[in-house]
This record gives sequence, structure tokens and C-alpha cells, in this order.
Amino acid sequence: MLQQTISTSGSYRYLSNNTLSATDRGWYFNLENNGERVVVKPSMLLKTAALTTRTYQTSETNTGNENKNDPCASSSVTVKTSAYSWWMQFNALTGGALTKGSTYINFGNVSSEGNYANGLKMSGLSNFTFVDGSRNGLSVSRDGDSGESGTEPELKHLPQNNSCFASSNNSVTYVDASTGAGSYAVGGSSCNITVQRISWREIFATY
Repeated sequence: MLQQTISTSGSYRYLSNNTLSATDRGWYFNLENNGERVVVKPSMLLKTAALTTRTYQTSETNTGNENKNDPCASSSVTVKTSAYSWWMQFNALTGGALTKGSTYINFGNVSSEGNYANGLKMSGLSNFTFVDGSRNGLSVSRDGDSGESGTEPELKHLPQNNSCFASSNNSVTYVDASTGAGSYAVGGSSCNITVQRISWREIFATY
């Protein structure tokens, strides 16, 4: 099993880019050992997987219990819970870094090796959904699960491949506890059709 490792720099995360061998039966990377968990379904952006993780933190404040020898003394305990999320994106084939040519959510930062950031820290519980610039709407809810109308648009034609977008106008929209709603652009190859001349043929009117 191939292991990728996470490194953190401020509000960004980066994954290693270890190579998947023919003997590896899969890949994995470890989240932080502080209760960080994945509770939503991953979204696929071509060959890039994207998801959010959640981490909860609690703090207790005790008041009125200064005289611990008096069982009748009044006291109270206040418990506060806070949370934050990590947006994670990674190569679905290797579980590793997103290099040049990968599909990526543009978090606006790259590593010293030129790889796109694999993670962005968000305050509160943040969810997102992918918006395809060639479609008018989605039949999934903001957490990536089935919902909304529950009806998929009619399939016009069979997909040719999953290596490029039909439109370059793609983004992810999100809801964040501190900043409200917003969006990030999604970068990746577009399936732009071009016509090229491959040969000349001379036609004579006397034929």
C-alpha cells in the first residue's frame, strides 16, 4: 500500500508525489491525529478527487468552585465547541500531489516544486459543490450528496473521456462560517475542438 504524506504551511497543505508501483494495492494518507475526519462524499473533478474534512475542538470553563471543600458551593461548567475544515484535493490515481496538467481548485498557492496546494484551511464547517460552466444547474446538494431536485438532466451523448472539461468556465462554490458564500476557479484542460489542414488537394476544372 502506497503512503503519501501531508506537509502543512500556514493555511495550506501539500502532499508528497510518491509513485504508485505495480505491486501497490492502493494508496492512503493520514489525517491529523486530533479527531480530523471525512464525513462527506468526495467529488470527482476529472482525475482529481476533492473533499472536506472536519475537526472539532472543545474548551471548558469552571466558575464558582473556588471552595472545593464545601459540597454546597455553587459552580458551573461552560463548554464551548469550535470547528474548522480542510478542503482537500489530490490525484485520485495516486493520492498524491497535483502537478502541472492536473485538474485543480485554484487556492492561489503552489509549493516550491511547482505543485498546486492540496489543502486549504477554512474556519467553521465548510462545504462546496462543483459548478460546470456548460450546465445550468446541478441535481446534487451543496455537500455533494443526492438532493435538490433529485433528477439528472437528460444525457445528450455518451462521454468521450474524462480528461478534459467541455467548458473552461468551471468553479466550486462554497459556504464558509466566517466569510459566507464564495467561489474558487477550477483549472484544467478544456476539450476545445480545432480544425487543422492535413494536406492540400488540387482540383482541375477540365476533369
